[in-house]
Amino acid sequence: MKLETLVVTALLIVACEGVAPGNLAGTELPATDVDVVVTSVADGDSFRAESSVGEIEVRLLGMNAPELDECHGQPAREALVDMIEGRTIGLATGPELDQFDRVLARAVVNETYVNLQMVRDGHSLVVRGGGDDRAILLEAEEMARTSEIGMWAADVCGAVGPRAALEITNLNFDPPGPDDEESVTIINSGADPIDLAGFVLRDESSVNRFDFPPFTLAPGGELLVIRGCGDGEESTIPWCTDQPIWNNDGDTALLLDEVGRIVAIRRY
Repeated sequence: MKLETLVVTALLIVACEGVAPGNLAGTELPATDVDVVVTSVADGDSFRAESSVGEIEVRLLGMNAPELDECHGQPAREALVDMIEGRTIGLATGPELDQFDRVLARAVVNETYVNLQMVRDGHSLVVRGGGDDRAILLEAEEMARTSEIGMWAADVCGAVGPRAALEITNLNFDPPGPDDEESVTIINSGADPIDLAGFVLRDESSVNRFDFPPFTLAPGGELLVIRGCGDGEESTIPWCTDQPIWNNDGDTALLLDEVGRIVAIRRY
């Protein structure tokens, strides 16, 4: 259901030095155009609310929290519950709905920019569609990652030991000709072989997901995951899907280990 909208013209600025997790002092808040009361939180990036036009579903703009059945999905939801459930919050809405007819919005509660706070506390990734906020959201994500909090913690979801020494070195998202030549290059930059069985390669929406079969990548070894079906070659694994995987206008490739911990990320 569409709401009347107000164009948000303010840029967001965060004074990052010395800012602790949970404290975003210096943030200029989005200009909100409607107040709602949050009735229930579905997950770490969506909720239901009562507005002047009835109940609406809201999707937080520019971020994507893990699904409830994914690593850190439940803690992300709990963080959003603690922040907004049962409270009156302000929304800065846009004219478009998402594919599930949810209102896309920036949210503000108690002088806190909710979207940014969820990213800064390590409960969400930054995705396309953040508009002028994208740069500051990415900065907040980097702060969470380097601070190793939330989904970026070394021991997230019961993980033990260091992350696998893997890197995504190339992402061929728009090959010339048919999209079935899309590919991702992964290398083992460590000193030990890595068994990729149980690892997952996915896009930023988590709609496209590839579960690795048993495959041992030797130290210094390079692996090409290419869209298509078949047996592959010695250093190639086919991702058998009948639809394009990567968005040509920007996306994120994420490599997760067997417990769902992010071990490599590449944006374009």
